[in-house]
Amino acid sequence: RKLPAVETLGSATVVCSDKTGTLTRNEMTVRALHDGSAAYAVSGEGYAPTGDITTQAGYGLARPEGDLRLTLLAGLLCNESSLEFDGAQATPKGDPTEVALITAAGKAGLDQDSQHAQAKRLVLLPFESDRGYMASVHAEDPGPVLYAKGAPERLLELCGDDGDPERHQRLHRAAEDMAARGMRVLGMAVKPLSGPVPEHIREEDLHGARVTGLAGIIDPPRPESVDAVAGCARAGIRTVMITGDHVVTAKAIASAIGIGGPNPHAVTGRELERLSDDELYELVPRVGVFARVAPEHKLRITRQLMRRGEIVAMTGDGVNDAPALRAAHIGVAMGVAGTDVAREASDMILADDNFATIFAAVEEGRIVYENIKKVTLYLLSGGFGVLLCIVASVLLGWPLPLSAAQILWFNFVTSALMDVSLTFERGEPGLLERPPRPPSEGLLDAQVLRRMVLVGGLMSAASMWLFQDVSARALAAGADPGDALDKARTMTLCALAFFQFFQAFNSRSLTRSVFVLNPLGNPVLFVALGTAVLLQLGVVSLPALEWVVDTRPLTWAELGLAVGVAASVVPLVELDKLLTAWSARRGRRRA
Repeated sequence: RKLPAVETLGSATVVCSDKTGTLTRNEMTVRALHDGSAAYAVSGEGYAPTGDITTQAGYGLARPEGDLRLTLLAGLLCNESSLEFDGAQATPKGDPTEVALITAAGKAGLDQDSQHAQAKRLVLLPFESDRGYMASVHAEDPGPVLYAKGAPERLLELCGDDGDPERHQRLHRAAEDMAARGMRVLGMAVKPLSGPVPEHIREEDLHGARVTGLAGIIDPPRPESVDAVAGCARAGIRTVMITGDHVVTAKAIASAIGIGGPNPHAVTGRELERLSDDELYELVPRVGVFARVAPEHKLRITRQLMRRGEIVAMTGDGVNDAPALRAAHIGVAMGVAGTDVAREASDMILADDNFATIFAAVEEGRIVYENIKKVTLYLLSGGFGVLLCIVASVLLGWPLPLSAAQILWFNFVTSALMDVSLTFERGEPGLLERPPRPPSEGLLDAQVLRRMVLVGGLMSAASMWLFQDVSARALAAGADPGDALDKARTMTLCALAFFQFFQAFNSRSLTRSVFVLNPLGNPVLFVALGTAVLLQLGVVSLPALEWVVDTRPLTWAELGLAVGVAASVVPLVELDKLLTAWSARRGRRRA
């Protein structure tokens, strides 16, 4: 959405990423159930209700009963999503987590359409991350029933132990076990209501409800996320997971992907709320996972990371993520799951919601910055060389070595195509092995300025020597002073132009020798250079074009001399690159 964000992303030092759908596939499947007494396994793939619910002994349950059935029914009814069938083809509509619960209920013979027809929904309390659960009231016989689903620890806290503390503890342990296996865990609760149906569901309405069981949902990590996180680490970029999932689940997924090492340091939203800004400032460098966080926590995390001087990229998809997206250096909204508000608040939109694409954008950002730097060096070197020629001629009392029209032609033939073609250079080897660029580093660093002075100085000195030499020889041969000046200016124009043609190849890499680069590695530059050379030769060789910039014909020997002198810029830049590399190696040894 905002082009400068590409360059900024290339200097990012921290990427704060959502888990679901970005680091993981967002392909939810219920794999485990627990009814407070026993654990059950769920088989099957995809959204088709084909698969079995089996006991730990391996026996299949065609029609689960008791708390297990109520757990599946709660997941089906307390649900804002749907699963539509066209023959055998299942099409999910809504949140993948909720669709997974519908699919699991179907494996137990609970059909969504018939169940919703039998138990019409009367009241709905939508899910909110700071609340930690959602609830709905349905009309049943003999009376209305409240169903709830959400974070297990939240429901177990609200609903109480239902007079069975041992069962309450078993559910706690089962939730921890599922989370440790990398599952997203949801608890289900049921409460028959007496009296009139409430207009709004309040927190106290859940008091006394029975937590019927748990559902463990697997959302496998994207294979490419593992490589992308490792690539970010090599590039000096730290990846931080920010998720609403249980802390144990988040740590298991983070460890599998490579975030924070084998045992990442994790902080929950509740712990974060107890921290002051200064305490969070001291903590953020060590934390790899923030779990059970609300959108407002993202904003605090972003601010403290930025306060530490980090360049922060923050992902988000919800309406409440907008403040954090705006506060970060680079706000990254989800293109598939993101809301319009999140997209408007962001600097860039992730079209496929894939973390690997963020890593690819980091690489592209670094390439863009490097290429801008190359173009800047190329243009400044040529401009500085021409400027020195003009200034030197004025100080020496010589005629100007170029006319106004020739200066315009020089800018056209060396800049109109050549500078644009340098932006097509591919990334250099090791680009993603370098640490992020410091924010304070500008385009005109010491390397660019030094090389600009070296190249510009050589261009000016050599061109002025050719100008004086050609002028003196023409006058000695009896030429008219005006003709001698025109020929000397033509020679100067050719020399300066050929200097820039060679400098274009020098500028393809700021550090690598031109002799190790593939000459055809940038075909756009090759075509642009060929076009520019033909134009320059045409304007000094074809009588029909000489009037354009007031040039005079040059012999092949004179053109050869101009090319030979201009080629001297190649060994000069090669020497500078060699000394720069030597100095860098020496600095690393001392460090």
